[in-house]
Amino acid sequence: QPLEELNEELMEVVQTDQLDKTLALLMSGADVKFIDTKLDPSRRTPYLMALASGQKAQAQLLLLNDADPVLPQETLETTDSDTPVDLEGILEKKGPSSIQSYKKRKCVLTGKLLKYYDDHDSYKNKIDMHKLIEV
Repeated sequence: QPLEELNEELMEVVQTDQLDKTLALLMSGADVKFIDTKLDPSRRTPYLMALASGQKAQAQLLLLNDADPVLPQETLETTDSDTPVDLEGILEKKGPSSIQSYKKRKCVLTGKLLKYYDDHDSYKNKIDMHKLIEV
């Protein structure tokens, strides 16, 4: 099977719970760091596709096979308002003081940027997911 087909199939399979298929594709030569800008304009690797699909076991398997959770800087630079939203929802955030209560924040994950908003839906800040080390 040609490498391009293996890579495209890997991008699809990591969005499922079929770990055996992912492992078979990797053993057949699929590129764990593959990025196809035609199929995915947000420039995600198989690892990031697995995470976006909620497939944590897939993401772990990819990391064990040398996946790189950090993309090149150009990925960040191409993320703009035209990039499709990957995830959107409410997160609870606690301030720096241990006595502060949790605050609800609207969050939008677009490409490798997590933007969050204050109580009045006004843009507050963004987190560069390239620099995220621990959650």
